[in-house]
Amino acid sequence: MTRNTSSHPLIWKTYCIQLAGAQRSAVQAEMGLPYPILRLLLAHPACQELALAVYNDALKLGVFPPSWQETCIVLLPKKGDLWNLANWRPISLINTDCKVFTRLLNARVIGAANKVITGHQAGFMPTRFIGDHGMALRLLMEDAQLHDNRAVGVAIDSAKAYDYVNEQYICKVLQKFGFPTIFITSIRNLFFKTKITINVNGFLTEPVSQKRGLRQGSVHQGLLTAHCPPVKSSSLQLLAPAPVKLLAYADDLLVLVNSCAEMQAIQDHISCYGRASNARVNYHKSVAFPLAGDRSRVRPDLFRLAGRLQFQWYDSNSPSYIKYLVYPIWFSKAQRDFFCKETILKLQASLDRHRTRNISVYGRANMVNSLFLARFWHLLRVTTLPTAFVSKISSLVV
Repeated sequence: MTRNTSSHPLIWKTYCIQLAGAQRSAVQAEMGLPYPILRLLLAHPACQELALAVYNDALKLGVFPPSWQETCIVLLPKKGDLWNLANWRPISLINTDCKVFTRLLNARVIGAANKVITGHQAGFMPTRFIGDHGMALRLLMEDAQLHDNRAVGVAIDSAKAYDYVNEQYICKVLQKFGFPTIFITSIRNLFFKTKITINVNGFLTEPVSQKRGLRQGSVHQGLLTAHCPPVKSSSLQLLAPAPVKLLAYADDLLVLVNSCAEMQAIQDHISCYGRASNARVNYHKSVAFPLAGDRSRVRPDLFRLAGRLQFQWYDSNSPSYIKYLVYPIWFSKAQRDFFCKETILKLQASLDRHRTRNISVYGRANMVNSLFLARFWHLLRVTTLPTAFVSKISSLVV
C-alpha cells in the first residue's frame, strides 16, 4: 500500500465516516481500523486537519464521534469453574482512533501524577517498578524475623476495581488534584456515557448504557491510580526510612499495623472510602499475616480483631503460600515446597499442550522465553528459589 491514500477511496471513506461520527453496527465497531492503516491516514496532509479538529473537540468540548462511545465486551477465561461468570474477565474492544485519544489523555495524566501521588503508589507510574514493593516486603519480613517485631501485614484486595469506579467520585478526585474542567468533562463524557454490546458465542447483544465503571482494556491506568485511596506519605526510602505503613500498586494495598487501633482504623478508612467511591473489598481474598511469620509473636487481641473484621489469616502453620502482587510469600519450607511443586506441575501441563504443535526450533525458543521463562526471571528479582527447582525448570524447557 502506498502513502497516497487518495488512491484508496474505500479506506478514505471509511475513516471519514468514523471521524464524522456516523453510527455503525456493533460488528463494525468491534472491528474498526487497524493501527497501520490509521497511521497512514493520519500521516496524510489532507487528513491531519480533520483529525486535529476531532481530537480538539473531544478534549475541549467533550464531543466525540458516536463510534468512540461504542464498546464491544468479550470475556476471557481466568481460572476455576468456567460455569461461574465471576471466573471470566471482561475486556472492552474500542476503536483504534479512540484509543489513540485515550493514550494522549493518559500521557498527560501520568505527566502530572508523579507530583501528586505518593511514592508508595507504584501502579502504572513512570520510573516506579512493581518489584520494588515485592523487595520492600521481603526486607520487612526478614527484619521482622531477626528482631522482636509484632507487626501484621494486611493485604487488601479490591472487588472488581474497574467495575465499581464511580463517576462523581473520580471527577471530584481529578478536580481536587487540579485537573482542568475541560479535561474532566472530556473524561466524564468519554468513559461514562458509552453504549455496551457483549459478544456471546459470536453473537452481539443489543447495546445498553454503561452506568458505572471504566472500560477494562482502555488506556486509563492513570485514572485508576487516581481512583485509589489517597494516602499521606513520604517517598519510600529504604536506606534512611521513615516508618513504612503502606505499599500500593493501583488498587492492591498492603498496610502494616502494630495495634488494634491501627487495625480498626483500616476498617474505618475502607468503610468511609467505600461510601464515597462505591469501592468494595474482597474480604475472602484479603489476608492478614504476621511479618515474622509466627503467630505467637502477634498480640492475641490483634489476631482476634483481624478475624472479626473478616480478614483471612495466614502464618507459618498455613498449608500453602500466598501472593503479594505477583510474588509468592511463604514462612516455612513446606509452604515453599508447595509453591515449587505446584509451579512445576502447571509448567509441565502447559508445555505438554504446546508440544503437540508443529513449531520450528526458533519458534519453540521464542515461545519458551516469552511465555514461560519470563515469569521466572521476574520472580528471581525478588524471590529466593532453591537451586533444585531452577534446575528442574531448566530441564523441562530444554
